[in-house]
Amino acid sequence: MPFGTSTGWAKWAFVIMCIAPILFIVGFATNYWMQNDSTTVTSVGLWKAQTCTSGTCDTQSVPSSYKNDNFRATQAFEVMALIMFLVTPVFLGIYVFAAGARTYNYAVFCMVMCFLTAALLFTGSVLWIFALLTNFSIAWSYGLTLVALILAIIAGILFVPEVQNFNYFYGHYEDEYDSYYEKKSRISPGNYTKNYSPRQPRYARNIDSPPSTSSTSSSGRTVSTSMSNSTTYDSMPQPMAVDNPNTLKVNNVSNLQSSRPTFNDVSAIKLQRDQVF
Repeated sequence: MPFGTSTGWAKWAFVIMCIAPILFIVGFATNYWMQNDSTTVTSVGLWKAQTCTSGTCDTQSVPSSYKNDNFRATQAFEVMALIMFLVTPVFLGIYVFAAGARTYNYAVFCMVMCFLTAALLFTGSVLWIFALLTNFSIAWSYGLTLVALILAIIAGILFVPEVQNFNYFYGHYEDEYDSYYEKKSRISPGNYTKNYSPRQPRYARNIDSPPSTSSTSSSGRTVSTSMSNSTTYDSMPQPMAVDNPNTLKVNNVSNLQSSRPTFNDVSAIKLQRDQVF
């Protein structure tokens, strides 16, 4: 799929949250939330009511006799759901298109926005059932909002694996990340040694970026420079442990177990090759 390095979960959630508002707005604005199919066909929406007699239809504001407490509560929740449907795709779009925005906290925020949108719409849908008047039945405008509700829930569910498994440091899933560095290691064996945590990968001993060496300036300060090439790096001698008088001795022989070993005439520059990252 397009949209750069964002995951398939995020891409599908973004697409779904672009479709859901369209369905919701159509249902929100039309006059077919409930309908009475008697001699005079009366269709009632959230804001307008339509009466049709012998093929002639008249649209007017919803009569005050229809507006009970549940009706007004439904209007309030549907308006809040509309606002959420307008802003949530924007936040998801930022997450998908902007690599710098793909952080753990922002992914959680996008997931919460999807579920909050669904919760507001679900509450309004339930209240409308109680607002339904006698001899009226549910109509297709209400059905469109239910489809939008289902899509919002699906978008939130798609963000669950996004939050659980996504590696936000490099913008890849762990399996994609492993596959990438396995390919790199086959191209240049030994140059890529993985040593990473799930949230912040790190790498050790990459010859493409030679480790620095240390030297002492005339002022007594330690100055770091880079080794010239990998040959110099590999030619450094291994450190050699020698007897330490402070260690525990058995039969006058040190076992080197009770303190750190010392090294015989090995400078800090040579120890650089065995630095642990």
